[in-house]
Amino acid sequence: MKKIILMGIFSIILVVFFLNEFTILNVEVYPVDAYIVENEVGFNLDTDKIHFGNVPLNSGGAYRQMSITNVYDEDVKVFLSDSGMINEFVYFEVDGENYENYNFVLKSNETKDYKIVFKNENLPLGYYDGEIKIVVRKLYKFN
Repeated sequence: MKKIILMGIFSIILVVFFLNEFTILNVEVYPVDAYIVENEVGFNLDTDKIHFGNVPLNSGGAYRQMSITNVYDEDVKVFLSDSGMINEFVYFEVDGENYENYNFVLKSNETKDYKIVFKNENLPLGYYDGEIKIVVRKLYKFN
């Protein structure tokens, strides 16, 4: 009897984990790029990518201020991640803290601001690109 109860509890935990981790409401993928250059600053205001523009060598980097709003009628969990050549040179700054990958809960109609920071310390001159992925998942609450 104890084994059946333990199996039932284990099954419920697995279902909760599965629902919490795999119910995706939305995925957005944004191409990102930056040029590391000698001594010039350049801005690219095109909307086809998140452009950091021309970033002077060893200048400390560049950032883009972003915000995300929960348009759903329920709380959601948001995951921010990066990939590609920029992977080791990008981090997310949220509330003054730096994160390689970041996830947080966003209440219905709540907006959260964050920065995508491209750090260029000791990078050789050249072109760097990759992607920023934003995944919004359903948040299950069990009381």
